[in-house]
Amino acid sequence: AADWPGLPEDEATARNQGSIFFAKNASAIAMTCWSVMVSAQGESGVVEQPRLMEFAGAADLVLLDVPCSNTGVLARRVEAKYRFSRAGLRGLINVQRQIIADSLNLLHPQRGRLLYATCSIDPAENAEQAKWIAQWHPLIVEQEQARQPRGLPGESASEYNDGGYWAMLKRSQA
Repeated sequence: AADWPGLPEDEATARNQGSIFFAKNASAIAMTCWSVMVSAQGESGVVEQPRLMEFAGAADLVLLDVPCSNTGVLARRVEAKYRFSRAGLRGLINVQRQIIADSLNLLHPQRGRLLYATCSIDPAENAEQAKWIAQWHPLIVEQEQARQPRGLPGESASEYNDGGYWAMLKRSQA
């Protein structure tokens, strides 16, 4: 929550009791690290993709930190500007939409919320994706924030921040 001012603390911080952590395309090392980190959190656990649908309809909150163009963190990830292309951006948008669609079955039917986040400043990966979600899925944007990068890495937190975007979406009352 400290990285994303305006995001309610209780929604930005997982209530680790009973939390399930999952990462698509995570390396074995990352999965092991997450397993160790959450093992001290009581009933929390890390689930690999083949078992994910066992939790369909059970999630109060699904956090999607999707792959993106990294345009909000170019000060720290300078190689990202050399990878960027319009065709690559279109491909990323499609991957983001697939991840979104794949995650929706996890949401609790009444109280499920989706927190969509990127480290991009490109509206096509951000607000336009939130609008797409609301247009094609039974969710509405409850709250969102875009932030532009400022300062340089190594400066104090009051002078430097990465750019990015987040949107909290909730089930629409259809």
